[in-house]
Amino acid sequence: MTLRLAPLPGLDTALLLQQGEILEHAALMIESATASQDEIEELRIRAEEYCVLADSGRIALVPGTAAKLRAGADELKALIRDWHQTQQDLAEEIADERA
Repeated sequence: MTLRLAPLPGLDTALLLQQGEILEHAALMIESATASQDEIEELRIRAEEYCVLADSGRIALVPGTAAKLRAGADELKALIRDWHQTQQDLAEEIADERA
């Protein structure tokens, strides 16, 4: 006897893929040092919108999809937090070198 997992419905898959693309885009922008605060904030908002949509109950999602979307949004928030900290550390280093 073998168990087969059913694929996620199309909407669940689409939401997870779209949010994954947002995460990847933000990571690439940050790693390449081409990110602006406004662009990163826009991506954070877009990732969060998927969580709001999933939590609203207006669309039927497979159990667990909302949690995965929340985890993705939290991952992006952590990435942004680290980016801000790195920028702040760099600014402090530059200020120290000038002093």
